[in-house]
Amino acid sequence: MAVLCLLGVLGVPGLPEPLRADPTSPDGVYGIPPLPSFVAPRDTAPPEGSTDRTRRAEKNEQSPVTTTTGDARDAGNAGTVPQDRSFGESPRPSRDYQLQGVASWYGGKFQGRLTANGEVFDTHQISAAHRELPFGTIVRVTNQTNGKSVDVRINDRGPFVDNRVIDLSRAAADAIDMTSAGIAPVNLEILHYEPECTLRTVQIASFSSPAGARNLLERLSRAGLAPAIEDVPDQNIYRVIIPAVPEEDLPEIRRRLASVGHQNVLIRRHRPQS
Repeated sequence: MAVLCLLGVLGVPGLPEPLRADPTSPDGVYGIPPLPSFVAPRDTAPPEGSTDRTRRAEKNEQSPVTTTTGDARDAGNAGTVPQDRSFGESPRPSRDYQLQGVASWYGGKFQGRLTANGEVFDTHQISAAHRELPFGTIVRVTNQTNGKSVDVRINDRGPFVDNRVIDLSRAAADAIDMTSAGIAPVNLEILHYEPECTLRTVQIASFSSPAGARNLLERLSRAGLAPAIEDVPDQNIYRVIIPAVPEEDLPEIRRRLASVGHQNVLIRRHRPQS
């Protein structure tokens, strides 16, 4: 299965200028509230079926289901992840990596938020969160109760509940008939690693109010883009960014942004967040 590392950017005329310049380039904070244009239909999974990767304490309060697990090793720790653990890229495990455990899924209230690798989460697309596997890894998830399988790409971190080994999008959960149950015993098998590529974050504008940032984000979204908002804790700064841009795409992105009046964009190192 081929996995492409692509990002398309289109120019949008008439974008508002930022209220103030912001030359800083901190790591950023992800997990922003979903915007109206991103809100998905309400999911009906039971409490144990949707783990909250931005509220780890709540996740760890959920009761896991007991199941037979294989050798978890370092690459797939089946226990609760330490609260102060920092998640980013991980060493690649061997291709014969196999792991058994419990899968859960997450949906509507995360729609439109940034995943740990900087993508915009869409629960209606097939994807998954794993605590350790490198972003872009393709994993075959097989539901042990019915034998159904789905191939997912890792673009997020989690789950953070005892005995759970993977968190699926709703689309992936639907594919193996585990949406209603919320959780299911599964087997994981690595199929493919995504080729390495250097990613950057393009910061377009900064605002002193969330309303200004959302206005720009919604305009870009209506034009078919996938922008995101990055907020700075305790500083009332809201940045409109394009996350996870392949470095080879930067010249074209800068040219198109300049054509709509944004010559002074900030190019930052992309830092995946948990």
